[in-house]
Amino acid sequence: MRNPGDHSEFFFRYEDQKLYQGYAEEEFLVFDYSLQVNDTLFPGIGPVYVVTGIDSVLLTNGESRKRMITQCVAGAWGDTPIYWIEGFPSSAGLQNIYEICAADAGSALLCVLENGEHLYSNPDLDSCWYLPVATTEIAFTNISISPNPVERWLTISDPDQKVAEVSISNLLGQLVYKGSELNINVDHIPQGYYLVSIFPKDGHVKTEKILRLYIIISFSPPHA
Repeated sequence: MRNPGDHSEFFFRYEDQKLYQGYAEEEFLVFDYSLQVNDTLFPGIGPVYVVTGIDSVLLTNGESRKRMITQCVAGAWGDTPIYWIEGFPSSAGLQNIYEICAADAGSALLCVLENGEHLYSNPDLDSCWYLPVATTEIAFTNISISPNPVERWLTISDPDQKVAEVSISNLLGQLVYKGSELNINVDHIPQGYYLVSIFPKDGHVKTEKILRLYIIISFSPPHA
């Protein structure tokens, strides 16, 4: 996979539980997903990481993947964790490995698509977009979601009829709805925050965070 937000022509390769960053002349180890808790990764170039925990996340396609919780051994990030989902870039984004853990890195992983399939959205951010061709414009101006918070029905306004599919997942990545309806009954969804991913016919993806609320109905006691 190529870094889409940069023109320095470096690439990433995942093989045998290892993520590499490569240039035309050579490549470097970025992360090793076979590490165990308390192991330290010395990639030889870029930041040094210590693994502080290992758990898993459920992708929007139902697949479970290992997630490594790490901290930079040195640098301005201090105790802030950096997450590595197996086969994905880090939560610090898809960027030059020299920049991860830097004070002014200023980026984060928004979402991941693999062969056009949406697999992951960052639960801490409200937006996710995919740009397959750098000169293509993202046109979500006329697509909107309402109401938010939502109680019973979620409506997607699509006057240009561009939406092909809609999915809703919780912040753990568990899919609770997938279909093409633009008026979605959410009665079956528990109260809490969810990510709504909209897939227009042009191949882009947009994700927004919504809050599902219960309807509270109160009755006054009859007058004596």
